[in-house]
Amino acid sequence: MALSPDGKKIAFIVRGEIFAVSSSDGGDAARVTFSPAEESQVEWSADSRRLVYVSDRDGPTHLFLYDFATNSESRITNDQASDDTPQFSPDGKSIAFERGGEEIRIYEIDAKKERTVAKAHLERPPLSSDRPFVWSPDSKWISYVPVGDKSFKNVYIAQATGGQDRQITFLSNGNSNTVSWSPDGTFVLFDTNQRTETAQVARVDLIPRTPKFREDQFRDLFKEETPRTPLRQTPATEAQPAATPAAMATATPTPDTKGKPAPKPVQIDFDQIRRRLTLLPVGIDVRYQTISPDGKSLLMIAAVANQLNLYVFPLDELSKDPFVSKQLTSTAGFKSNPHFSPDSKEIYYLEAGRINVIPIENRQSRPIAVTAEMDVDFARERLEVFQQAWTYIRDNFFDPNFNGVNWAEVRNEYAPLAAGARTSDELRRIISLMLGELNASHSGIGAPQGSAQQPAIGRLGLRFNREEYENQGALKITEVIPLTPAALVHIKPGDYLIAVEGAKIGAHTNLDELLAYKINRRIVLTIAPSADAAQKREVV
Repeated sequence: MALSPDGKKIAFIVRGEIFAVSSSDGGDAARVTFSPAEESQVEWSADSRRLVYVSDRDGPTHLFLYDFATNSESRITNDQASDDTPQFSPDGKSIAFERGGEEIRIYEIDAKKERTVAKAHLERPPLSSDRPFVWSPDSKWISYVPVGDKSFKNVYIAQATGGQDRQITFLSNGNSNTVSWSPDGTFVLFDTNQRTETAQVARVDLIPRTPKFREDQFRDLFKEETPRTPLRQTPATEAQPAATPAAMATATPTPDTKGKPAPKPVQIDFDQIRRRLTLLPVGIDVRYQTISPDGKSLLMIAAVANQLNLYVFPLDELSKDPFVSKQLTSTAGFKSNPHFSPDSKEIYYLEAGRINVIPIENRQSRPIAVTAEMDVDFARERLEVFQQAWTYIRDNFFDPNFNGVNWAEVRNEYAPLAAGARTSDELRRIISLMLGELNASHSGIGAPQGSAQQPAIGRLGLRFNREEYENQGALKITEVIPLTPAALVHIKPGDYLIAVEGAKIGAHTNLDELLAYKINRRIVLTIAPSADAAQKREVV
């Protein structure tokens, strides 16, 4: 989910479809997308009136833009490579994104043109986080974390107009999920660790930092304030003096269309920048971090005692709070997509698929009750699920030669089987067999995690003779697994399963369908010593 910059709206994704709802009232959500494909990685524009997101409806993932003013959707990228992780620039004029895991590109919205900002090997969703790169507050720079030599990750900075990128950190950092740019533009934060270490938060000052002291706060109390004099009203016909170059150089930055001062230009001193890295004493195992809009707080998702929870750490050197990580949540659910409210006082986040908001001061979390209605059609979804699994391996497998397997031919072999799948479990088994063609460890597919639903397909505890089924359409039992329902009623290897609840088994029978929603329920099997059902018997 994503909170709009004005804090009034939430866009969220359910089963690959995008919805939007009021952040204060919740309730019935407005549906934004209508496609059997998966939409993901939704982000708001700076004016909180448009959404950018990724969809794989055309094969490779492309970027789409939705305008709430006109209720219209437009596709904005068309390359053969996949596009991921779109982010609006703070000035709202451009969208940065990854292409093919090898480029960071920028799309200029008004000109409808693209340009390359940097070329590097980048992690792609779902392997990467939501923020493998970040805009500077003045929209002039992009900071990103590529995968370098020996799989080390370090932070680079590139101009948004293109040109030479510069490395600003030099660590043996193996893992990094998020990079953040401070709202005042003076420093960058990122999480850093090796596989067996506790993850920390590193800070890189982009210009040499002068410490702030509490003594100066006290001395400021003695400064005499200059009395304010009312401005003289200038008649409309009176000529205005021309601004001198000196006056222009010291003038307040031009306000944007909302009346807010434009952000100060970001300055970066690359000389000796590698010496300006420090580690924040957060004291927790950080998995995700982001900075509040006022720049005074760091929000983290961190692992403590095998639970992921939200923590905040003060970034203001003159903060009255102790410089320790304050725990906000203490629940067991998986947490993700945290967003500060515009005033930096509340945090919106997802926990176990539910939207919540928690004030930083009182730490009393409350849910945002939303309703999103859609029809789920497994017949439409199954090939989409199959294609996602195949594409994920195509784009992320460690060996470009796929362990000697022609991955395109494997897809052609298994796609008709996936099209004939009748249940989610059966589809996952077909995909699992397809993954097995790669003969690679740590590869597989599982049911969605975090769901309160129990498995839908009952298990008898029987294994069958594959050749007899494929040649005769008969289920001859080859093994009875101990302590399973079949073992308890003394079914023996060599028997045949003839029918389930009176439904006869044949060459075109789907056993999963017959066992759907039968877990912990009474079920009658017809068993016989031969396929012709002679001397059949019923067992419960």
